[in-house]
Amino acid sequence: VANTPTSGVSATSDGGGGCPVKHGSSTDSEGKNPFTLPASLEEAARHPQSPLFDQKIPLSTHRVTSSIPRADELRPEPDAPQPTTTTTAKHAPHQPASASNWVYPSEQQFYNAMRRKGWEAHEETIPSVVRIHNAVNERGWSEIRRWENEL
Repeated sequence: VANTPTSGVSATSDGGGGCPVKHGSSTDSEGKNPFTLPASLEEAARHPQSPLFDQKIPLSTHRVTSSIPRADELRPEPDAPQPTTTTTAKHAPHQPASASNWVYPSEQQFYNAMRRKGWEAHEETIPSVVRIHNAVNERGWSEIRRWENEL
């Protein structure tokens, strides 16, 4: 089911009713098990553009910069304290430190994140999903700006 998380384990198709998990030692040329997802968000952030072991089609690694400014780039009221270097240095690990606007995930990053979070993801749909994701965010930001201008 496409809209529910999945454990990533499917039943065997041979009708034998055996365990669907492949047991044994499978390693790649670097001695790592290619059948595991990153252990943490930090590890995933270090390799956000790498295709997964079972991925059948390549996905784009191109990222698009949004029109939405990052919170540390918003200018506070004149009497509010200005952000410090320490404050602005803290940012989401998936965002370029030098970007003044949010940068949308690439198709590959989006796919990897869905899989990491346990969602069933079909590679062939990801380009459309990413375009819809970005359009919804841009439209939402446009509406916020319009509402703020009316106040």
